[in-house]
Amino acid sequence: MITKKGILQIFVIIFTSVLFGIVYNSLSVSGISLSYEPLNLESGAILTIEQAARLLNEGQTLFVDTRSKEEFEQGHLKNAKSLPANATRDQIMSFFENIPKDQQIVIYCSSPACNSSRRLAGFLTYLGYTKVFIYLEGFEEWKAKDYPIEN
Repeated sequence: MITKKGILQIFVIIFTSVLFGIVYNSLSVSGISLSYEPLNLESGAILTIEQAARLLNEGQTLFVDTRSKEEFEQGHLKNAKSLPANATRDQIMSFFENIPKDQQIVIYCSSPACNSSRRLAGFLTYLGYTKVFIYLEGFEEWKAKDYPIEN
């Protein structure tokens, strides 16, 4: 049976642990930020749906859909551009011709089983693009979780 004294001791232990954790975290170099910081990812990073949605809402990122034209026309992420996986090297070069090398780019296809987003990201990195990200879960997850799409 737990007494009032026992409950008080448990509370003191929990409170002390939480307080110690917050102080340690704030003084630690590798501590977890307790405030908002802008998304800061390394090129080539795989994005979560939340990260992809945040970049999409900020409106500064180019989203590239590597699914087929038919799939793209049936629905895609808002303002995404279509560059199907079967595009030739010349078509890819033409597509990115006027896009600055430091433009933030997110590439997606249908799902993790689709490799076209990873292949295109690798090629763009090879070409010197420095802010290329992959939304690996792709359009299927986006649609399944009822995130907005356009046709």
